[in-house]
Amino acid sequence: APEITSLRTGIEKAGHATEIASQALSSVQKLKPWTESAMRRLNDALSVQQQALTVVDSQLSSFQDSLHSYKVENALCRKELSELALQQDRLRLQVEERTS
Repeated sequence: APEITSLRTGIEKAGHATEIASQALSSVQKLKPWTESAMRRLNDALSVQQQALTVVDSQLSSFQDSLHSYKVENALCRKELSELALQQDRLRLQVEERTS
């Protein structure tokens, strides 16, 4: 009967599709350990990167502290230089007054 033949063909196709799905699942299961390993390695790499960024942040903070210290020191030196220039001008005026 044509209905039985059609049903048999449908069952064969379903069996073939089930076999293909089973092979696909097997492939996915074989890939799972590789994927898990890759994720662990990625997490390790991200952890190392985070540690490196922490070190860089610390160094930048140290550099900023040093820069601030140098700026303060530079400002003090400029002030002292300005005071010395004023003192030099006063001394020059005194010398000029005495020699006039």
